[in-house]
Amino acid sequence: ENEIVESNLTPKQLRKYRKELAKKEKKRKKMEEEALKRRQQLWVDRYAPKRFIDLISNERTNRYVLQWLKSWDPFVFNVKRKKKDKAQNKFSIGDDTTADRRPFKKVLLLAGPPGGGKTTLAHTIAVHAGYCPMEINASDERTGAVLQEKILAS
Repeated sequence: ENEIVESNLTPKQLRKYRKELAKKEKKRKKMEEEALKRRQQLWVDRYAPKRFIDLISNERTNRYVLQWLKSWDPFVFNVKRKKKDKAQNKFSIGDDTTADRRPFKKVLLLAGPPGGGKTTLAHTIAVHAGYCPMEINASDERTGAVLQEKILAS
């Protein structure tokens, strides 16, 4: 079929036609690779939430965790704070920061039963807030030196 079409084209048209064929073939291969990749993924990874809106856990908790993480933006991303808002005040005592101007609540503890979505929540919200999350399993990394090395390497 391609030979019949190619024999009726001028050299310029032939180059354009072949370029389009190559593009289509490249796109087809990419789609096949993506389909194969999806088939090889674990079910939990394939259907894991990719965006904040996809989270199906408690909405109030989701918003609280996001607000806490966003309260660190001025110190992590070196951006100026906007007007004081309720989100900033939620994480402070009296004055909305400590002496070094950081939010008073420095640690957020997510606790619950296995399979409750704590890691998914943390990962999804971190990505949503502009961070690149790195997961370190405590059972794998028992020493401070190994933990520090992993953090510095990232």
